[in-house]
Amino acid sequence: MVYAINRWSWRAFGSRSTLASGQRGGWTGWGLAAEARFHTNGEDRYFAGLGAGWGQLSTLQIENGDTEGYRGKPAPYVEAVIGYQWVHDELRLGIELTLDIFNRVHLDGDFGTRFCVDEGGGSPPASVQFCPTGHSFYMVGLALTLGFAP
Repeated sequence: MVYAINRWSWRAFGSRSTLASGQRGGWTGWGLAAEARFHTNGEDRYFAGLGAGWGQLSTLQIENGDTEGYRGKPAPYVEAVIGYQWVHDELRLGIELTLDIFNRVHLDGDFGTRFCVDEGGGSPPASVQFCPTGHSFYMVGLALTLGFAP
């Protein structure tokens, strides 16, 4: 038997420093979503969920990307999950494959590496590029979960 559970999903993201000098790359962000989750019954549970809410990709820089990075503003946020959960009495152990979609993400860069204009500003000269502004950014992740429930 499969049925639905409505719940809140909170995710906070973070990895390494995003300093400009000697940085190794990193990203930070958060998302809060109302999620509908469908799962099977029994000790071995398979599930899928989809949620929508509000979130922000605060910073994202690649390794040695000292002069460029992506930044986002608070905006509508979407998350999806599929996974497996082992349930025994009150203990729940699981693994999840997650997809997080952040909106209103733009590229920040120094003038020395990239000179760009907003896409809404008409046709730029050949030496100027369009900046990716206000775009969606997709992030895929893997999560190991531990839970307790009566």
